[in-house]
Formats: sequence, C-alpha cells, structure tokens
Amino acid sequence: MLNVQRVFAAFVLMAGVACIWGIPACYATDGPIYSNRFEEGTGFSFWCTSGNIWSLSKAQEEGYIKVNYAGLSDEEHFDGKKSYKLDITLNKGQYCLFRLPLGHGMPLTDLLNLSCCMRVKKPAGGVNVGFGWSVMVPNGKQMGNNIPFIQQCPNGWVLASGNIFNAVKGICSANENTYGKLGDGSGFKVDALTINLQSRSKEGFSGQNIVLYADSAVLGKDKSQADLTGLVDNCENGLIGWTPGSWAKDRLSPVISLADANASEGKFAVVMSFPGDKTVVRKAWPMVKDWQNINLSIKKISGLGQCQVYLVEDSNGKEEWFHGPVLPLGPVWQKVNINYSDFKYGWGPADGDKKLDKSKIIYLVFLPITGSTDIEFAIDNIKVE
Repeated sequence: MLNVQRVFAAFVLMAGVACIWGIPACYATDGPIYSNRFEEGTGFSFWCTSGNIWSLSKAQEEGYIKVNYAGLSDEEHFDGKKSYKLDITLNKGQYCLFRLPLGHGMPLTDLLNLSCCMRVKKPAGGVNVGFGWSVMVPNGKQMGNNIPFIQQCPNGWVLASGNIFNAVKGICSANENTYGKLGDGSGFKVDALTINLQSRSKEGFSGQNIVLYADSAVLGKDKSQADLTGLVDNCENGLIGWTPGSWAKDRLSPVISLADANASEGKFAVVMSFPGDKTVVRKAWPMVKDWQNINLSIKKISGLGQCQVYLVEDSNGKEEWFHGPVLPLGPVWQKVNINYSDFKYGWGPADGDKKLDKSKIIYLVFLPITGSTDIEFAIDNIKVE
C-alpha cells in the first residue's frame, strides 16, 4: 500500500517555488503522447485525503469531505461538448487528492510537457486548487507535485501547463537519498494526472465548497509557439496563462483578468491588479531558441504604484533573479522594448555581476517595487525578437 504521507510530502515539497508560484505557459505540443478532452469515460476519481484515508465512502462517512458531483458534464467546456466537473465540500483535514491513472505510465523525458484547461467556477477562501501529476520512481517510490496552484477564476478558463521533467529534477536534487538521481529520466514514469485541494490554514478545511471544471488535458513534447513566431503572449486564446502570488501574510495576491475591450491589438489584453508590494505575477518562459529584445504593450488603468520586470533563471534547481527596468505607466498604450542586457543579477545593482543565461530562463515576472502602493495596468502582445 502506498503511503499517503510520503506522496503528499512530495506534493507540497516545492511549496516555496513550484506550488505557490506555479509554472503555467501557453505551449503547443509535438505529437501528444496522451490527450483527454473528457468527452467520454469518468475522468478523475477520489484518491486520498487527510487521515491516511484511501476510500471515498470512508472519507465521507468520517466527515472529511462530501462529493456532491464528480464526473463528466456538459455545463461548461473549453473544447468539445463536455468537461470533467468536481463539486466537493471540504469539511476537515489538510488536503484531498483526485487522480486520473495513465495505464502503465508514460516515460519521462526532458521535453515532456503537461497542460490542462481549468476553471474554478465557485472559488473558496482558504483553499488552494492545483493540477498536477504523479511519477513512479525506479526504486519503487512515488512522487508528485502541482504544476501550479491555479488562479481561482470564476469568469474564465486558466491554462495550467509546465515541464514535468524540470519539476522532477528539482525534487530529486533536494531528496536524492529518497528518490535517487534523475539523470536522463530513464525508469521514471508519469503514472497519473491529479487534482489537489489543499488548505491554506493550519486548522484545515472548514466546510468550503469548491466547484471546478477540467478540459483538454494533454501530455506531449514541448514545442513552444515562440520558436516559430517569437510570441510569448498575445492574450488571444481566451486563457489566463499568468500566476499571482504574495509573500506577505496580510496581503492578498494580485487579481488577473482578461479584458475584452481596449486591447492594443486583437480582442483581449491581460489586466493585472496589484494591491501593493510583496506581491508578484509570473508566467513560464517559453523555449525560445535565441532572442535580443522583449517587446510589449502596456497601459495604466489606476493606482499610483510602480512595477518592475524580472527574468528568473533555473540554476540547478535554484531560482536566480535578474531585474530589468521599472515599467513606464501612462493612460494610453505604450510600446516597451527591453534588451536582454538590461537585466542585471539580483534585486539591485549591488547584488552581483552574474550574466543572464538565456537558455536557463524559466519565468517572466512583474513585481511592484519596494514600498509601492496599489497599481492596476493592462499588458498585451508580449513578443521576443
């Protein structure tokens, strides 16, 4: 019998990096290894919850959860005519996992990308919602993690996407005695997709009701659109590919939405509303072969704060931050051009002279400057060239 504490420890292991900030991205895939549009079948099923409970009937009898509905539904869909729907009441405990098995498992490679369209139609305070995976390790143990804790967005679909190999690499690096060395991934297999509900409170769940939908899950090889078009985000696919976060206990995370009017180009722009400093919005950096400049359009909506752009590099599983310029904010759309040489190591000029390695970039980040008050602005048509 698999030990739930071991599995869940791996799910929350990366909470300081992968779970809180997440790694969403708008990827295409080259030859999907697995895809599920949730047009038939049953979708995800209960896996486990707090108290080392693996039986759904026991979890409900003992009052941990109540599953109001779990299965395919035609109420909401991003693609096709149906999606997977989960309507669940979380009464106690710290976590609850649902699982979609992948048969004998899919081989893990350095190009393996997982994505799924998610919509949390009925959010609940104090609950993180994650979409993720579990991996069987050659030594017989199992690990798992979220791609992100997705934004709870009742009015739109969010794309949860990221490279599984990189996430497993980080876990193995920090826990080599448990999982062994990753190497080229030989013997590691992705054996399930997961939905993870986790309490933000030490006291656990307290009767929160969550209603969510999942659609168009794809497991395949990374093939970034930016390779072909230089596109990072033109905001036109109807998905929010950015993840908000906050490291101040008394401050809410930024709110992200799609604006269907006044976009600089096309139909949509992304609106980011920051309550102040110590908050962040990030997006996974696509696999761009080479580039010199980041181009974007930006327009201030309200507030007096200021925001700075960053790039984050993966240095053997550790994040290295490089700060760029403070963004110009005005009442009309402005085009901004940022050269890669404008990004300096650390949080300020005195932090060091390490050079940015463009091949190791994992995130594009917007971060209000220290002491900044609230600020809301729109971003559109982010490209590299």
